[in-house]
Amino acid sequence: MTSCAGCSEREATLKCPTCVKLGVNPSETNYSYCSQACFKANWKSHKKIHASFSSAALASEQSAVRSKLGGDITNSLSFSPKLASIKVTPNSPSENTEKNFPRNLHNASEIFLLTGNVSSARTLSSSTSWIIELLENGPDGKSTLKLGRAVICWECGYAGIPKNADMCDKVAVDVKGVCWNCGRDGETNFLK
Repeated sequence: MTSCAGCSEREATLKCPTCVKLGVNPSETNYSYCSQACFKANWKSHKKIHASFSSAALASEQSAVRSKLGGDITNSLSFSPKLASIKVTPNSPSENTEKNFPRNLHNASEIFLLTGNVSSARTLSSSTSWIIELLENGPDGKSTLKLGRAVICWECGYAGIPKNADMCDKVAVDVKGVCWNCGRDGETNFLK
């Protein structure tokens, strides 16, 4: 029986969904509560767990990336947080349910780095910086615009207009975007 982390008097039946998502170890930190009211009453102190765990997880992840890449190589790369607003479209229903499928370009950059694919991470960084600027400021620096059907290439990291853009704009389901950078079409997903 787990006692409530708030009042310590009753049996805990609810778990904090954020703690579960963050992977907080329940044997090290109690994040179970007897009721929603008790959880709400203890929120000020409880939310500190999220902050400390998030910071520790980030530091651990950065350390793992640095050791995998052989040092402080990540400092030479920069990824805009705005990459999270550019979504990666799954090619199939199975890809859509895949746990490790990158939902956006920020996730894609993390995958490239965590797998040690630094050259693809660099290509993604350089090919997306102008896209973000163009989407924000427009070609004349004043008006915003929409980008056509862009792709990300998992082979080389390129993100942008495909070579076969004219065919892709027709929104045909069976058309694959061809990477402008390396020419491959089997390893691409559309962006939105």
